Parts: sequence; structure tokens; C-alpha cells
Amino acid sequence: MPRDHRTFDCLYRPPLLVINDLTHILASGLNMKTVSEDKSYIDYTYGNVGVRVWKDHCQAISWDDGASDWVGQENILPVPVPDSILGFPHAGIAPVNLLAFQVATYEERKRDPELRGLLKGWMTFQEAISTR
Repeated sequence: MPRDHRTFDCLYRPPLLVINDLTHILASGLNMKTVSEDKSYIDYTYGNVGVRVWKDHCQAISWDDGASDWVGQENILPVPVPDSILGFPHAGIAPVNLLAFQVATYEERKRDPELRGLLKGWMTFQEAISTR
């Protein structure tokens, strides 16, 4: 009896698609706060993007597979970050720069206001390092 090719097509997925799906699942689930060993900066990451915060400045970052490290994106900005740059999260206006977009996305995924609080100066860098 011949095999129904439609059943086979539904069951077979090329390995590349499976790998891409796994990468997407892993990347979308990785929300992390990482304090550097020397405690000079904190990375707030989700998937392959995030924000690096030092005591008095910050920068949007992304994962570079070639370098196997986080690399800076756009400009380094002062902390506290002005409202004109960071934006207002509930104003219904889309973020206008990468930092604002990544902060909003981190907050949405992590449901943690710490990053915005640190960037706005509502909490100190030392307080952020000491919280988990």
C-alpha cells in the first residue's frame, strides 16, 4: 500500500528549521540581569539584545556571535537619561531610539521596573547592584 505523501510532509521538518525554532525559543526566554565581575556595570538582557548601565552612563547592546560578546549600539547616554530620549512608557507613542525600544521591550518581557528606575535616577547604581 503506497504511503500518503501528505502525512510524511507534515511530520518531516528540515533540521535547519528545528535549529532556528530552538534558537528563537532560547533567545526569547533569556531575560537576565548580570552584574560584571568588577561591579562596574550591569547588563539587562533579553534574547540577543539589552542595555548596559554603568554608574553614570548607559548604552543599548546586542550579542555579536562573531566576537562571542555583547557590543554597544548607538551612542553612550548619560544617567539619568532625559525623558526626551527614554520616552514615556504608557504614552502610546513608539520609542524613537534603540535605547528606548530596548528598555520598553525589557520591561514588557521581564515585568520589572528596575531598569527604567535606574536609568531615570529613581534608584542608585549601588542599589541596583545589590538587588537580584
